Amino acid sequence: MGIVSEDIQRVKESADIVALISEHVPLKRAGRRFTGCCPFHEEKTPSFSVNPELGFYYCFGCNKKGDAITFLREHLQMDFAEAVEFLAKKANITLHYDSANTSNKNALTPLYDALTAAGEFYNDLLKNSEMAKNARQYVRSRGFGKDAVQQFGIGYAPASYDALAEHLQASFSGQQLVEAGLCYKNSRGKMNDVFRNRLLFPIRNPAGAIIGFGARSLDGTPPKYKNTSETKLYRKSHVLYNIDRAKAAAVKAGNFVVCEGYTDVIAMSLAGVEQAVATCGTAATIDHVKIMSKYVKKIVLAFDTDSAGQNATERWLEFLKETEADIFVATWESTKDPADLYVEDPTQIPKAIDNAVPFLEFLLGRIVGRGDISHSIEERARIAAEVVNVIRQHPSPLVREGYVMQFAPSLGFEPDWFFAELKKPAPVVSTQRRSISPDEEVGERPRTRTVHVPDDPRQRELLRLCVHEPHSVARYIRGDVFTQPLYHEIFDALIEHESIDDALASLREESQDLLNQILVEDVAYVEEISPYSLDVFSRVVVAQMKDFLYQLVTNGADNTAQVKKLLDVMATSLEKGDKHMLTQTASELLDLRAHSAKESNSADV
Repeated sequence: MGIVSEDIQRVKESADIVALISEHVPLKRAGRRFTGCCPFHEEKTPSFSVNPELGFYYCFGCNKKGDAITFLREHLQMDFAEAVEFLAKKANITLHYDSANTSNKNALTPLYDALTAAGEFYNDLLKNSEMAKNARQYVRSRGFGKDAVQQFGIGYAPASYDALAEHLQASFSGQQLVEAGLCYKNSRGKMNDVFRNRLLFPIRNPAGAIIGFGARSLDGTPPKYKNTSETKLYRKSHVLYNIDRAKAAAVKAGNFVVCEGYTDVIAMSLAGVEQAVATCGTAATIDHVKIMSKYVKKIVLAFDTDSAGQNATERWLEFLKETEADIFVATWESTKDPADLYVEDPTQIPKAIDNAVPFLEFLLGRIVGRGDISHSIEERARIAAEVVNVIRQHPSPLVREGYVMQFAPSLGFEPDWFFAELKKPAPVVSTQRRSISPDEEVGERPRTRTVHVPDDPRQRELLRLCVHEPHSVARYIRGDVFTQPLYHEIFDALIEHESIDDALASLREESQDLLNQILVEDVAYVEEISPYSLDVFSRVVVAQMKDFLYQLVTNGADNTAQVKKLLDVMATSLEKGDKHMLTQTASELLDLRAHSAKESNSADV
């Protein structure tokens, strides 16, 4: 169903765009705006700018722009209604829907609703049902109390075949429960629950909506962990457990911490490492890395210290060339996994994260440590070759050089051999990775488009004043002061429309881009804006009229002396600060130029 336009406008006006975007990337104040690295493409020098007063953002690197709703749609892949509803909830705004559009109700909404209802059902059973006694005992054995159960929405699925289906059938169709991944239809056509006699961990999208569940067996029934199957909402390669809670903490801490499982994440969070996430029953993918890289550039791996955990850590080597993220590995003093360590000594958890080492340092140490470099030259040569193949994975030549100098001495070979090997082509390795179509490759790169406007800083500042401080120029501003066609077009759009949104919508793409840039640019910081605005306007007019005078002199025009006299008056008025005379003289000069242009056009005809 459609949200009424008045409510959409209220949501836009109430949205705190700086607070919203700060949950995903760090922003720093720069005058009246905020800047940071763009969340839509990888960059090291900040080119992303946010205007809190007008509620707009713009990236000068990839040209992404928009308001709070646009940000949620493009960054978190929400649809329009989801984004508006998300912001309305934050602002405590009650939305109204157009009943005439009920047939257009979002088909995904009942799936979200069913998953939310299932989460509440499972959570209530864990807290209150006698059937969940063993599940509660297990939760307590992990050191998780009632607050953790509520905080993370942990639940219990009973052993019954159709407890959830029976509970939800009055509100949702069987098809909806199947599409949500909660139920399936058995051979007799009866609805059965997907999860039975399991401890459940709700998996949410970045906006906080439940999209699936991770379920741990409580009676030994395999598999030990079972996750929601792929659905319209749940795609395992794009899902991170606890991302909704961890993203803001990650921005604050400057890193994400990746764990192996759900209980590890909860233990980490309760121990103070609130930026912990986990892949949901699947190996990490580059998409997981990209999701985290939207928020921060540092990722700390905190897998178990057993061989399985360490091998899983090593597999992150393949991501080094595909991301600019800085990958680190937690340094554990204990051999226990994070969940067990939380029960024994939770203070060790944040220490392990604080003492994390760079990924290559960890991996190279593992390689050297696995071999016996004391016995044979052949063994040292084999290890050295393996070290070279790992070092070459890092994209930075300086980092590669640093690791050569660090590890060459311990292997007893000269650094020059390593450098010579690194210059050779990497050995061809057969992979099973999915091929990427040309369209997908292009889609990964930020699309840049430069708006070419001849440099005229005074006219641009004047247009900024029209956007940000319109009251300061309202008495005298007029469109023909802008000789750049794009500036003139934008000014006309601002005059003709009541809102910035409407003005943007009326412009051509090139002009839209330019206005989006100006929306996040600051005017100069001055104590009094009105005198400054008049000064900018006057100097724009003077600069143009000097060119106009030159044209008149060149053409031997009759009104040359009149223009020169008015220019002298403007110069004197600027020195004296005579506001009335400035505006009056500027208007006369602009009128003279307009009249001259009209006569010239008539003569051409």
